[in-house]
Amino acid sequence: MRLIRVVLVVLALMSLALARPSATTPRAEDKVPMTITVVPRSESGVFRDTALVYLDGTIDADAPDRLSTALEGIAGQMAIWLNSPGGNLFAGMELGRIIRKHRARTHIIDHRTLLPGECYSACALAFLGGVYRFNDNAARYGVHRASLSVRSPRGDVDEGRDLSTAIGTYIREMGADVRLLDLWMKAGPDEMYVLTQQQMKDLRVADNGRKPPTWSLVTTPRGRVLRGQQATTDGAGTVSFSCDDKQTLLGSVYEAAGQADAIAAGKWVHLLTIDRHEERPLKELGVSLEGGSIRWRFMLPPPVVRLAISAKRIGHRMKPSGNRSTSFGYSVDIDARSAPMVKKFLGNCLRRQAKYLFPS
Repeated sequence: MRLIRVVLVVLALMSLALARPSATTPRAEDKVPMTITVVPRSESGVFRDTALVYLDGTIDADAPDRLSTALEGIAGQMAIWLNSPGGNLFAGMELGRIIRKHRARTHIIDHRTLLPGECYSACALAFLGGVYRFNDNAARYGVHRASLSVRSPRGDVDEGRDLSTAIGTYIREMGADVRLLDLWMKAGPDEMYVLTQQQMKDLRVADNGRKPPTWSLVTTPRGRVLRGQQATTDGAGTVSFSCDDKQTLLGSVYEAAGQADAIAAGKWVHLLTIDRHEERPLKELGVSLEGGSIRWRFMLPPPVVRLAISAKRIGHRMKPSGNRSTSFGYSVDIDARSAPMVKKFLGNCLRRQAKYLFPS
């Protein structure tokens, strides 16, 4: 029995160690210097029409120069696959700025195994450079407190405060929540704080291809309009709702990342998407092409408006007539802050139309 209890205690301690976000720091000096590999874009696959760039190994001081050289002349969509134990923090920030300059997406993937990778310390800074940042499955993203010391006539001087200021400024520059810096301070130089997926989402470290939505009420010559906008890897989209005594109208604007002309010229079946699985056909009232954006107007029957009232995500999908394999579209999230506004506006539309149909 005593042996069993000892085994149980050991297992419990092991599970607690695994559950804690703090772990031993990987030794970056034991890793090979960063290698940079560019794979030309392909016309097929998950990353079709996208150049892939693999950044693997320790981030050394010369890595930014090598990346700049490797990316010369590459245009169009680009995805950066990071897999690194860390390295030079200043080089990590410079890598991030180069990635942002090329408007690339960042992923944490080991290109040799195609499995989720690791991205620690300086790599965590480089990752923030992505215009869109993906936390793929079990990928590990970790930060820790770092110290930069130099020798002076008065002895060792710790410039850790200046380094923290530089990191905090960089975090803001990349659009992440500055509270991420608090997590950098939680683990010592020989430890690593590994963020959970929820922490990465809450601190805007990872967005998985979707920027935060923006919902607002706009006054136009035709009356009040409820408008939701969101940028995603599929393109930027805007949905708008307006109503009068007789009907509710949906406006859809799709910035289709260079495909607007082809989409506007096609014949499509239009669907209103609600959450992840619900779809309803849309009756098109008009379409126009303006400056690379396609604008549609649709009429929404009351049952569809009722579905939209409680939706957490709403969007517009279009597919060619008779072809189920190809489609284009976008959706806009309705977050907790915006949900009451959406519910109130659409609810008022239904009540207004009910009064017109059934006057008291």
